[in-house]
Amino acid sequence: TVNACVGIQNSLIKNPNISIYPNPFSKQTSVRLSLNTNSKIQIALYNVIGQELKRLEDGNLESGDYVYSINVETKGIYFVKTVVNGDATTQKIICSD
Repeated sequence: TVNACVGIQNSLIKNPNISIYPNPFSKQTSVRLSLNTNSKIQIALYNVIGQELKRLEDGNLESGDYVYSINVETKGIYFVKTVVNGDATTQKIICSD
C-alpha cells in the first residue's frame, strides 16, 4: 500500500519575507513585506466566504521593505493573500475587537 496526499498544496505556509503583526489584533494590523529583488506583487484582504474586501497592492515593486496597514471594524476571521511573482501564500488573521 501507498499512503500519499496528491494534489493538495498547503497555502497556509508562511512566506519568510511576509509577516503580519499583531495577530490577533484590535481594529488595525500591519503587513510587512521584504523583497530581495524587484517583484510583481498582489496583496489582498478577504473575508471567510472568499470575498475580496480590499486590494492593498497590485503591481511591480523594487527590492526593499514595505508596510501596509489593514483596518477592520468588525471582529472575525480574515485572510491576507499575497502573491509574489506568481507564488501565492494565504495567512489567517483575527480581529478580536
